[in-house]
Amino acid sequence: MAIGRRSLKTRAYRPISAAQTRLGQGSPGRRLRRADRHLNNLRFRPPVGSTEGRKLIKDERADQATAARLFVLLVGAALVIGGIAGFFYEADFGTGANFVSDDILGLFPTNGWDNLFHLLAGAACLAAATRAPRGMALAIGALFTVLGLWGLLVTDQGSGSLLDTIPVGTEDNLLHLAVGLTAIAAGFAGSGGAGRPPAPA
Repeated sequence: MAIGRRSLKTRAYRPISAAQTRLGQGSPGRRLRRADRHLNNLRFRPPVGSTEGRKLIKDERADQATAARLFVLLVGAALVIGGIAGFFYEADFGTGANFVSDDILGLFPTNGWDNLFHLLAGAACLAAATRAPRGMALAIGALFTVLGLWGLLVTDQGSGSLLDTIPVGTEDNLLHLAVGLTAIAAGFAGSGGAGRPPAPA
């Protein structure tokens, strides 16, 4: 009987080989930890073609576009209002030697071309708010950032013009840069979590 107990004890405490560890035949605690890590890495997603899969994709895209949609709506409305208001200050479309402009609130230079640009950009934002808000936010961000940097290069003593057509000023350039960078941030908001399910509790 003593020999039998020693034999059982020897088998119970026999060291686990490397091969057994690779095959998942280690201690129960180790197997449980491996299984737990495996379950945590699993991502349950319904088939893309199923009703649940289509709904999940739609919900994810809606979440990602929320910040961009809000930004595009607000900026679009502001651009349209600013474009309309600008015509009450200066509506001339002169260029080159006939170039003229006036300042809105004494800060932002404008003329007919500037007002038209704001109206078109605002209308494009409002039109894309429901269909492609992120794409429009990134496009507006790139456009206004370029305009802001370009304006800084041509502004001399607080005023200047782009191609002798659209007037710019220091405050105008800074506003363009602020809108552009904010638009880019809104366009990328939420994209890092695209397609990822919530972490398991």
